[in-house]
Amino acid sequence: MNKRYLSDGVIELKLRKVERNAWFFPVVYFYDIYEYNKAEAIGRCDYRREKNEENYYAGNIGYMIMPNYRGKNYAYLASKLLCKLARRFKERYFYITCSPENIASYKTIKKLNADFIEEVDVPENHYLYKQGEKRKYIFKIKLDER
Repeated sequence: MNKRYLSDGVIELKLRKVERNAWFFPVVYFYDIYEYNKAEAIGRCDYRREKNEENYYAGNIGYMIMPNYRGKNYAYLASKLLCKLARRFKERYFYITCSPENIASYKTIKKLNADFIEEVDVPENHYLYKQGEKRKYIFKIKLDER
Protein backbone atom coordinates (compact mmCIF):
# COMPACT_ATOMS: atom_id res chain seq x y z
CA MET A 1 0.00 0.00 0.00
CA ASN A 2 1.58 3.26 -1.13
CA LYS A 3 0.76 5.96 1.43
CA ARG A 4 3.50 8.30 0.25
CA TYR A 5 1.78 9.25 -3.01
CA LEU A 6 -1.91 9.35 -3.98
CA SER A 7 -3.34 10.58 -7.26
CA ASP A 8 -6.54 10.61 -9.28
CA GLY A 9 -4.96 12.01 -12.48
CA VAL A 10 -6.10 15.57 -11.65
CA ILE A 11 -4.29 16.14 -8.37
CA GLU A 12 -1.50 14.42 -6.47
CA LEU A 13 -1.02 14.10 -2.73
CA LYS A 14 2.62 13.79 -1.72
CA LEU A 15 3.40 12.78 1.85
CA ARG A 16 5.18 15.56 3.74
CA LYS A 17 5.41 13.92 7.16
CA VAL A 18 3.91 11.35 9.49
CA GLU A 19 3.16 12.04 13.13
CA ARG A 20 3.22 9.07 15.48
CA ASN A 21 2.04 8.48 19.04
CA ALA A 22 4.62 5.70 19.30
CA TRP A 23 7.54 5.00 17.00
CA PHE A 24 5.52 2.30 15.20
CA PHE A 25 1.94 3.67 15.07
CA PRO A 26 1.21 6.40 12.50
CA VAL A 27 -1.46 8.77 13.75
CA VAL A 28 -1.52 11.63 11.23
CA TYR A 29 -0.47 11.67 7.58
CA PHE A 30 0.30 15.18 6.27
CA TYR A 31 0.23 15.71 2.50
CA ASP A 32 0.99 18.55 0.13
CA ILE A 33 -1.51 18.87 -2.73
CA TYR A 34 -0.31 19.41 -6.30
CA GLU A 35 -2.00 19.70 -9.64
CA TYR A 36 -1.06 16.56 -11.55
CA ASN A 37 2.52 16.75 -12.89
CA LYS A 38 3.08 20.27 -11.54
CA ALA A 39 5.87 21.33 -9.19
CA GLU A 40 4.13 23.95 -7.06
CA ALA A 41 2.00 22.89 -4.09
CA ILE A 42 -1.55 24.26 -4.22
CA GLY A 43 -2.55 23.28 -0.70
CA ARG A 44 -2.31 20.81 2.16
CA CYS A 45 -4.41 18.07 3.63
CA ASP A 46 -4.16 15.50 6.37
CA TYR A 47 -5.68 12.27 7.57
CA ARG A 48 -5.97 11.81 11.33
CA ARG A 49 -6.49 8.12 11.98
CA GLU A 50 -7.65 8.05 15.57
CA LYS A 51 -11.29 8.40 16.52
CA ASN A 52 -11.14 10.38 19.74
CA GLU A 53 -12.70 13.49 21.26
CA GLU A 54 -10.11 15.80 19.71
CA ASN A 55 -10.75 14.48 16.20
CA TYR A 56 -14.52 14.45 16.71
CA TYR A 57 -14.37 18.26 16.74
CA ALA A 58 -11.44 18.63 14.31
CA GLY A 59 -12.46 15.82 11.96
CA ASN A 60 -10.42 12.87 10.75
CA ILE A 61 -9.48 14.75 7.59
CA GLY A 62 -8.69 18.37 6.91
CA TYR A 63 -7.65 20.47 3.95
CA MET A 64 -6.50 23.93 2.96
CA ILE A 65 -6.28 25.18 -0.63
CA MET A 66 -4.19 28.24 -1.52
CA PRO A 67 -6.39 31.23 -2.50
CA ASN A 68 -5.34 31.26 -6.19
CA TYR A 69 -6.50 27.64 -6.59
CA ARG A 70 -9.84 27.75 -4.78
CA GLY A 71 -13.10 27.07 -6.60
CA LYS A 72 -11.70 24.17 -8.64
CA ASN A 73 -12.89 21.29 -6.41
CA TYR A 74 -9.35 20.49 -5.25
CA ALA A 75 -10.47 20.09 -1.60
CA TYR A 76 -13.16 17.68 -2.75
CA LEU A 77 -10.68 15.67 -4.86
CA ALA A 78 -8.15 15.57 -2.02
CA SER A 79 -10.89 14.41 0.36
CA LYS A 80 -11.85 11.60 -2.03
CA LEU A 81 -8.22 10.43 -2.09
CA LEU A 82 -8.12 10.54 1.71
CA CYS A 83 -11.29 8.42 1.77
CA LYS A 84 -9.45 5.83 -0.32
CA LEU A 85 -6.53 5.96 2.09
CA ALA A 86 -8.83 5.42 5.07
CA ARG A 87 -10.41 2.42 3.33
CA ARG A 88 -6.91 0.95 2.94
CA PHE A 89 -6.74 1.01 6.73
CA LYS A 90 -10.07 -0.87 6.84
CA GLU A 91 -11.92 2.13 8.27
CA ARG A 92 -15.68 2.01 7.86
CA TYR A 93 -16.33 5.69 8.61
CA PHE A 94 -14.74 8.89 9.79
CA TYR A 95 -15.75 12.38 10.87
CA ILE A 96 -15.31 15.58 8.92
CA THR A 97 -16.17 18.99 10.33
CA CYS A 98 -16.42 22.64 9.41
CA SER A 99 -17.21 25.91 11.08
CA PRO A 100 -20.74 27.17 10.25
CA GLU A 101 -19.35 30.27 8.52
CA ASN A 102 -17.04 28.26 6.24
CA ILE A 103 -19.39 27.98 3.25
CA ALA A 104 -16.76 26.56 0.87
CA SER A 105 -15.90 23.72 3.24
CA TYR A 106 -19.60 23.08 3.90
CA LYS A 107 -20.18 22.71 0.14
CA THR A 108 -17.22 20.33 -0.16
CA ILE A 109 -18.57 18.18 2.67
CA LYS A 110 -22.05 18.08 1.16
CA LYS A 111 -20.55 17.07 -2.19
CA LEU A 112 -18.90 14.15 -0.38
CA ASN A 113 -22.42 13.02 0.65
CA ALA A 114 -21.49 13.17 4.32
CA ASP A 115 -24.27 12.69 6.85
CA PHE A 116 -24.92 15.63 9.17
CA ILE A 117 -24.62 14.54 12.82
CA GLU A 118 -24.94 17.74 14.83
CA GLU A 119 -23.91 21.34 15.40
CA VAL A 120 -21.86 21.64 18.59
CA ASP A 121 -20.02 24.08 20.79
CA VAL A 122 -16.30 23.35 20.75
CA PRO A 123 -15.06 22.63 24.30
CA GLU A 124 -13.04 25.48 25.81
CA ASN A 125 -10.04 23.18 26.38
CA HIS A 126 -9.88 22.12 22.70
CA TYR A 127 -7.14 23.64 20.52
CA LEU A 128 -9.76 24.77 17.97
CA TYR A 129 -11.51 26.88 20.62
CA LYS A 130 -8.18 28.50 21.47
CA GLN A 131 -7.83 29.36 17.75
CA GLY A 132 -11.22 31.11 17.80
CA GLU A 133 -13.38 28.28 16.44
CA LYS A 134 -16.31 28.13 18.84
CA ARG A 135 -18.88 26.08 16.86
CA LYS A 136 -18.62 23.13 14.49
CA TYR A 137 -20.84 21.17 12.17
CA ILE A 138 -20.04 17.48 12.60
CA PHE A 139 -20.53 15.10 9.68
CA LYS A 140 -19.91 11.38 9.25
CA ILE A 141 -18.63 9.84 6.03
CA LYS A 142 -19.43 6.16 5.58
CA LEU A 143 -16.50 4.81 3.60
CA ASP A 144 -18.18 1.66 2.35
CA GLU A 145 -20.45 3.96 0.32
CA ARG A 146 -17.65 5.88 -1.42
